[in-house]
Amino acid sequence: MKKIKYMLFLFLVIFITGCKKNSYKLEFLDNDTVTFGMYPQTVETRESIINELNNKKAKWIEKEYYVNSKLESIMKYSDIDLDNDGLNDYRGVIYSKYKPNNTNNESSASFSYQDDNGYELNKIYWFKYEKIKWKILKTTEEKNKINYLLESALIIDSTEFFSNDSLNEFSHNGKVGYSNNYELSNIRKWLNNDFLNSAFNKNEKEVIIKTSIDNSGIVVDGESNKYACSDTFDKIYIHSYNELKDFRDESRQRVASDYAKIEGVFTYSNGYSNYMLRTPSVNKENSIYYVDYDGAVHGDGIIFINNTTNTFNGILPLLTISVNK
Repeated sequence: MKKIKYMLFLFLVIFITGCKKNSYKLEFLDNDTVTFGMYPQTVETRESIINELNNKKAKWIEKEYYVNSKLESIMKYSDIDLDNDGLNDYRGVIYSKYKPNNTNNESSASFSYQDDNGYELNKIYWFKYEKIKWKILKTTEEKNKINYLLESALIIDSTEFFSNDSLNEFSHNGKVGYSNNYELSNIRKWLNNDFLNSAFNKNEKEVIIKTSIDNSGIVVDGESNKYACSDTFDKIYIHSYNELKDFRDESRQRVASDYAKIEGVFTYSNGYSNYMLRTPSVNKENSIYYVDYDGAVHGDGIIFINNTTNTFNGILPLLTISVNK
């Protein structure tokens, strides 16, 4: 009898846990936009809030960036729960040196876009943790589930594709390949580790599904790309050339968040910024495709060569979530 009661109890626990795991509800802003996850985005400008945050006892964490090809601690950040509800409300950021716009460059105003974006050294800036807005690119239905392919409405951050722009194959991130190999890239690691763990809570992570990512080499008019890498299986990723080539230029234009701008994303006079793609250039071992401020897609030899070591191109994440109908 005790065994039967135990089995019934175990079944009930599994049933309740399973229901809870799959009960996530999306917040729709309209038919094409949802919110999902939280991330630092808008800079705080209200003096009263800034003073309150500055007076908080903050735990500052050092963060390293590449300066002259070597990692160096040039930034500190601190997350603050201002209303004591257990959730971060603000991220404080202070740079002691400029973040170079290329991992091979020195730290100076000449080689950084942070000052162009209005951010000074040795000054604390506070960014609001806000719900991330996502555009619904595709919806598919299964028996009891709806899957949504989502693209961030804003360029959310900035980092290098990879830190080394060697023209030769070399060992990095566990395998041998060129610096424009997406499978081995720093940006892929950042998306599926740093960003995944910073932006989403446990319940949100459970509804993000791993996606088979097509990294094939057919990129321009059927031309094969010898630098293409193996397909990957990821929770978060960025666009490829193929996924965007048929869109009109203006539909590809994207604005960067304030947080992305302090992280070094370059902003043009029309308000838009570049963002990187996961597709390697056809003719250059250390270059990748990107979308520019006008929404045009480029590889090497057009306007300028977009080295893997550039840090001023933004990150536009994509992910697929699966929720109950």
